[in-house]
Amino acid sequence: MTLPFFHKTSVKQKKGSLDSTLKLLYKKEQDGVLQPEEMDENFFYKHLTTQFRSLFSESNYVCIPHSKSIQGLLLTKDIIEAHCFQRSPYFRGQLTCTRQKEKCVSLDYPVITTVSGYKEKRTVHILAEETVYLGKYRIRVCLIDRLLEGEAPKKYYHKPTITIPPIRNSKSDLEFLNMFPENLEALSELQINVQDFIGSFVYIKGYNTCTVERIQHMCIKTYNTILQKNKLIQDACRIPSGHDHFQELVENVVMSFLHKKIWIQTLRPLLRSQDDYLDSISHAYSHVILSQYSLRYPLSEMHVSCFHDAISNFQKIETQASTPLEKAAVLKSTLDLISSAVHDSVQQFGHSTSDTSVTSDEMIPLLAFIIVQSGVRRKASLIYYMQHYRLARTIEGSVYNFVLTTMKSACEFLKDDPLSLYDNMTANQRSLPHRPHSAPLLHYHQKTTDFRNLMDSSAMCRPYLLPPNILLPHSPKDFDLMSDWKTYSSNSSISSSHSTTYRQSLGSSEPMISTTFPSLSNSTPLYQTPNRKHERSLSSTLATAKKRYPPEIIHVPERTRRPASITIDTRSSLDDQGKDDLMGDFLKGLSTLDDDVARGSAESIKTFHHIPSW
Repeated sequence: MTLPFFHKTSVKQKKGSLDSTLKLLYKKEQDGVLQPEEMDENFFYKHLTTQFRSLFSESNYVCIPHSKSIQGLLLTKDIIEAHCFQRSPYFRGQLTCTRQKEKCVSLDYPVITTVSGYKEKRTVHILAEETVYLGKYRIRVCLIDRLLEGEAPKKYYHKPTITIPPIRNSKSDLEFLNMFPENLEALSELQINVQDFIGSFVYIKGYNTCTVERIQHMCIKTYNTILQKNKLIQDACRIPSGHDHFQELVENVVMSFLHKKIWIQTLRPLLRSQDDYLDSISHAYSHVILSQYSLRYPLSEMHVSCFHDAISNFQKIETQASTPLEKAAVLKSTLDLISSAVHDSVQQFGHSTSDTSVTSDEMIPLLAFIIVQSGVRRKASLIYYMQHYRLARTIEGSVYNFVLTTMKSACEFLKDDPLSLYDNMTANQRSLPHRPHSAPLLHYHQKTTDFRNLMDSSAMCRPYLLPPNILLPHSPKDFDLMSDWKTYSSNSSISSSHSTTYRQSLGSSEPMISTTFPSLSNSTPLYQTPNRKHERSLSSTLATAKKRYPPEIIHVPERTRRPASITIDTRSSLDDQGKDDLMGDFLKGLSTLDDDVARGSAESIKTFHHIPSW
């Protein structure tokens, strides 16, 4: 009875052991097979789209090796170009390399086989395929299980001997390169190229791309020379993050050498007008509180003291950062400090955690507020510097692009002048009053002796302009206004000494109309109408008192006359016989007539002789 039970029990145990063995074998088989991965996480794909963007855009078909098949491999230009293709114009189902035309592969989905141009014949399998649209072009991107050319090292060190510093500082980066004797040749050559650039470079508007390419050539040459001779740095660059950090390190060292030439001597005069414009707007908005920046509650209630750390950090972009990478790093840390300040402030107001996040639309006015409060100058040059002189295109470049875009949007936000503070300020500075001014008429000696200022002040007190033909007096004494010519307004501010002088002059008797200067006597003042016509200045009185005469008609003879041989005889010194010979047959015939026609013609001719010449 126990045997069947024991047999069943043993059978069950044997069956369970078989299942576990099959699972282990299946798991081991699955571990050997590469699984598809996301393209955005593949180092080969990111390196291709950042460092070889033009090659990627020119290709129709791109093969991306799996990340596990390229661990420890130093990606070179030849390896990258061997995996970018275009359709073959000669054979169907074949692809030709975009740059290396001698290399060709055969595509028989899901297998790709090398045909010609490669060192060895290989067959790779397609794990996944995606389609990337770049503008109006369509690019097919295939994930393959191994490289078409090249081989990853069999012994791969996950932890290299040295680590490339991730934080950028031009001084510490140069000290890091000077630590290795292998870098002496590359640094000496870089110093020669930098001195040649500084001595021969002249910025020409419209040729900024050539300048950037020349600087980028110096960076690439230094980068390649160090990697060829320094094995420690080469091993550290096998990790994607180490590779990106070393590229940024070389760029930072090169741009620190060119800081004075580019940032100070070139960009300052080039973008001075834009910098001054942004500085003026920032000055106009320096007293505006955050509640006027159209932010949601409770962000609008935050005080400027909440952003003290962000403002102090952003000021480092002008005092401590010198290269585009350093300035971009300071800007990135400023955005992080703004986010943390908003998080802490919102929590103090008792809101939920979901309300503490800052959106892109909210970050733009917040950064604009920080820019205004920090007092940092040359903002237009700062954007231009980070945008055009950012050379190394690494994985971190996408983060810096977001930071730069936020900075540009914040400056555009200020340029729009949402509160119209700058427009009102400039309008008050450059405009003149367009209606009668209520200021009193001052004595001429209280102003300058320039007659133009007198005309300006009189124009402010009357609504109409006077004709320009005003006779100016020949003596400065003629401009002395009589005391009873002055009219006082309610808001006039005249000293007591002046008023005493005016009362003393009231006792003097003056005729009603003066022959030298038009003035009013010391009689009872006229009633002042709302038009205030008696507040007109000296120039208006002169213009109205001047006697006008009708225009004199001047007869001007016509300039166009007939030829002398027909109309008149210019040779008045000749005798009558000579005149008869020069009159012509037609006039001779008229002179022989006895009627009035001949006499009238002769008189008219004589009349022409007596017209004076003009």
